[in-house]
Amino acid sequence: MIERFSEKLAIVIKTANPEETSSIAVMKYQLSIFIHLLLVFTICFIAGGLTGEIHKTVIAFVSFVMIRFFSGGRHLKTLEGCLGVSTILISIIPHIAVHPSLINPINIINALTMLLCAPLLNRKETITKKAVPYLKVISIIFVCSNFYFQSDIFALAFLSQSLLLIFWRR
Repeated sequence: MIERFSEKLAIVIKTANPEETSSIAVMKYQLSIFIHLLLVFTICFIAGGLTGEIHKTVIAFVSFVMIRFFSGGRHLKTLEGCLGVSTILISIIPHIAVHPSLINPINIINALTMLLCAPLLNRKETITKKAVPYLKVISIIFVCSNFYFQSDIFALAFLSQSLLLIFWRR
């Protein structure tokens, strides 16, 4: 659905300006990512609004997207599958009560997971081997920043990504 819409939109854009636009394949890929992120954010934002947790939902979205960007991970076969999993995961985070005494143990689990598993790169990614240690360090810094912030939302968003890294590492 997302990919078909992105392709149709890319064709329209290419037809309107064939000289100054990228190839249809490149535009389709970029549009697919943009539309996917926009849909995840919009659905999560609506869910957060319906439950009165917009602020926490936005924090969960941003923290999950940021840690996912640097720590990597495998992708589902379809963007629609990813849309469903991402939306459910991010929308649930603000509604899980975490006792303050559990935040640091969760932070430790997250830091160890990032140390051992991040970044988890896909075969198609063009990231150089030189960048891998930097991605790992940035992931660890993000996770360890929560020792200062003591945010249950950060802890759960990072834990979600940590579990995804462990699951996909197998």
